[in-house]
Amino acid sequence: MGHPNVPLTYTYTRSHRDKHKSSQLQPHTPNDNLNNALGAIRVLGLELIEDELKPHFNTVLTNIKERNKGAAEQVVISGILPILALSLRKRGALTLLTAKLVAELAKESVVRKGFGDAGLVTALLSVLTSPDQELLLHATRAISRMSYDSCK
Repeated sequence: MGHPNVPLTYTYTRSHRDKHKSSQLQPHTPNDNLNNALGAIRVLGLELIEDELKPHFNTVLTNIKERNKGAAEQVVISGILPILALSLRKRGALTLLTAKLVAELAKESVVRKGFGDAGLVTALLSVLTSPDQELLLHATRAISRMSYDSCK
């Protein structure tokens, strides 16, 4: 995923003491557990090997829920959004977990921007025909969060 001495993401930081200084780009050390999970999802995701993917989806979900610094950006950079759309469309054992993950990701504007290109919007809409109430809850949470951003 790149050179080991070069961080994957950067964050802007500003000293609290001197508010007149301009923001500086600071390297952000990525979370190794998150990076490993995203890499595994990228590799295993096309075949949707559900038993092997579930712990990796849970790792990403935990990092996003905890709002770990740079986690949302890492998800975008990893390129797993189309795999999440594929998982939603397949309607397998990972569908509910995927809907939860997408609903949490939809809180982050940096991730929402890629939802359309990744096919997540249509995948979420296709889930709305499900009789599973919990799945419907998470799908509508994701859709409403995406709509919130477009109303501004």
